[in-house]
Amino acid sequence: GRSPLLNVPSPKQNSATAGNILGVEMCNYSTLKPYIALLRMFDNLTTALYGQVDLKDESNTLLQQWTQLKGLTQRSTRERICRDMLRSVAMRGGAKANIQIHQEEARGRRKRGVDATLQSSIFGQIFRQLQNAPIQTFFTVPMFSVKLVGFGSIDAGGPYRQVLSMLAEELLTPHPSNNFMMNPLFAFTANQDDRLLLPNVSIEYTQQHYAMYHFFGKLLAFFLLSPNDALAADFPPLFWKLLLGETVSVRDLVVVDK
Repeated sequence: GRSPLLNVPSPKQNSATAGNILGVEMCNYSTLKPYIALLRMFDNLTTALYGQVDLKDESNTLLQQWTQLKGLTQRSTRERICRDMLRSVAMRGGAKANIQIHQEEARGRRKRGVDATLQSSIFGQIFRQLQNAPIQTFFTVPMFSVKLVGFGSIDAGGPYRQVLSMLAEELLTPHPSNNFMMNPLFAFTANQDDRLLLPNVSIEYTQQHYAMYHFFGKLLAFFLLSPNDALAADFPPLFWKLLLGETVSVRDLVVVDK
């Protein structure tokens, strides 16, 4: 007999039959027109406001409202705006900070608890010195000039790269007690074979911890925008999807908890 896959209704058939092709109920296009018009309005409004917002002023109310509005636009519009945003905040000189890093202070000590380890870590030292830095600092390459205390070195690129390497290394290094990482803000997922990192939910969060996560987000943005610098640590798709507000799938959960 004739294959059901080829039994496509002709235009002369009634709308109920014509709306059901291959067993899939199709929506009447005319009912979608108001929603399509609304989407186009959001697209046009978001694009128009894009040229008016200051992307570097986090306290700007217009920027906050525009960010919410951008989430209502079509994907193609968001992608176009993101490409333009990346071009507009391309790495450039100026506003470079100066910091000091005590490597000996950052070494793991068994008697140190979570908070003491976090404060003395490479990340903790950078946080203390740059938490109030102007946002322009995070658009600069290199972000800072560093003096390694006790080594008498003047940063000509080597110490800067070394600090970035240590910043990643402590994310992946367990504390001597083996109860948490050298950067206790993060922990390996339950599937430790993949060495993927997620925020450490076993610690009791304080306001400073939240401030540190916010600061870590600025560092991530810097690494994403920087043409030459990278953070040598792996985060699962679940991390990025939650960060960007995208839909999480069961597969994302399986990756981190087998």
